[in-house]
Amino acid sequence: MKFRCITKFTFLLLTLFASLNAAEELSIPYTVENSCPFEGCSYGIWDVLKETPVYMETDVNSEILGTLHVGTKAIIETGVSYIIPGKAKISGEPYKAAKKLDRNEYIFILNYLGEGYSRIYQNGEIIAAKVARTKERCSENPNWRYCWVDILEEPIDQWWVKVKDSGWVPMEDNPLKPIDVLSQLMPHNKHMWSDPTIARPLM
Repeated sequence: MKFRCITKFTFLLLTLFASLNAAEELSIPYTVENSCPFEGCSYGIWDVLKETPVYMETDVNSEILGTLHVGTKAIIETGVSYIIPGKAKISGEPYKAAKKLDRNEYIFILNYLGEGYSRIYQNGEIIAAKVARTKERCSENPNWRYCWVDILEEPIDQWWVKVKDSGWVPMEDNPLKPIDVLSQLMPHNKHMWSDPTIARPLM
């Protein structure tokens, strides 16, 4: 999953506020605490793939506390995602939980939950449903379970992770390699099953 640049946030915030009904309440950016946003993602000891600054706060303008060096490892203890919601219009038959949505109103796509599900916001309510998150997802061989919407604006995710006893690292451009529990539970990775640094998968 790609986590896009922080510099786009200000413009997109203004655009989104103009799109939302003033009577609705949704904190923007939408914040997900304890976030590890892909299937099998888990905290623990991660490999450092690039020279990576560690920031005091989840802000690239905050103080740099140090640098993680290529080839070393970092203990990651939690994460947080900041999301500018995507905007979509219902164009097909909504799938399962989304059937109760109002076809005449926009929906706003929030964080990814795994297995094709995302949180969706409409008219003051948040539900979980299978839905496309990108325009490309439905451009070829569209799957009706996801492609019941026309994506007008794709959601933008910022994911930061917390280094134990230190600061925060932005996961844009994938500077660290997260633990994938689902991969490590495959038979050929049997030797890793009892690794105490591997926590349960988190979303």
